[in-house]
Amino acid sequence: MINCPRCNQVVIENSAFCHQCGLSIKEDCQSCTHCQQLNWKQEVICIHCNKNLVNQKETILPETLSALEDATKALAFVKDGFHSYLKQYLLDFGKETQINAYESLLYLEDCKQYLHSNHEMMANQLIQFQKEKLLDQDKLQSFLFPKYEAQIDYFFHHFTGNLNKNTPPEAILFYSHLNAIEVNLPQLVLDYLALQWEDERFYSNQNEIPTKKWNHAQASFLPLPEEETLLFLCDQTIFGSCKEGFAFTTKGLYWKAHFNAAAHIPYAYLREIVLKEWLSINGHYFHVNASLNEKVFKLLRKLRLLFA
Repeated sequence: MINCPRCNQVVIENSAFCHQCGLSIKEDCQSCTHCQQLNWKQEVICIHCNKNLVNQKETILPETLSALEDATKALAFVKDGFHSYLKQYLLDFGKETQINAYESLLYLEDCKQYLHSNHEMMANQLIQFQKEKLLDQDKLQSFLFPKYEAQIDYFFHHFTGNLNKNTPPEAILFYSHLNAIEVNLPQLVLDYLALQWEDERFYSNQNEIPTKKWNHAQASFLPLPEEETLLFLCDQTIFGSCKEGFAFTTKGLYWKAHFNAAAHIPYAYLREIVLKEWLSINGHYFHVNASLNEKVFKLLRKLRLLFA
């Protein structure tokens, strides 16, 4: 059976569209040559079997690292890479109709100075890495992407207020330059979600969860292994049974949405994170509310980098 990457329903063989959600199979999807399942067209790694896809999206990495030996070329490369990264971020964030509006803010004097100083520093670091023969394609990507993500977080918080319904919590900027070893994971999750501004029922301490609720959550969507620790649990049921909701643990995200099967994705296997009216996480449906969907989008992107 081949499943739709948006709604996860079975796609009829040779169909041009998903009969359930209307997704265009030809325009928006690609098939994995290993498991034959459908993936979003922009994916590089199959969200089902984690194999490399044949039709890889264009990356921002150069065909040769020799371009990074020249200061002018290195700076141009870093700046071009940032613009490509930002555009893809905005597409994934559901802002495709506002890309020009966001990009125009990059020319504000304070924003230009912030980005130029950061990109100049990155270019100098890359030149030094290249001189010392420390770079390959994978290391280049792992160097650039966390820094681009941090710059976008700063850009969103300081320069895009008029375009955003929900301003990202300022606390997330603290984590911009921390790696997986340096991060306090429980605090990171709470800071990104900023639950003090939300109406959802949540628990950040397993000992505070009523036994009946905990049993329901475990049976329904949260079969927590012994090696994992619960960081956060949100009860999304109307009457508080905790049979539907979502949970972050030390290793992954668990959830069950209304009328959907339970899902679980380890942070190390996070691939596709796309926000529309809901979140698509590796092709699985996730939804809380508009505000929390945005926060979870940003949190999952951060966890994807930390656990890569």
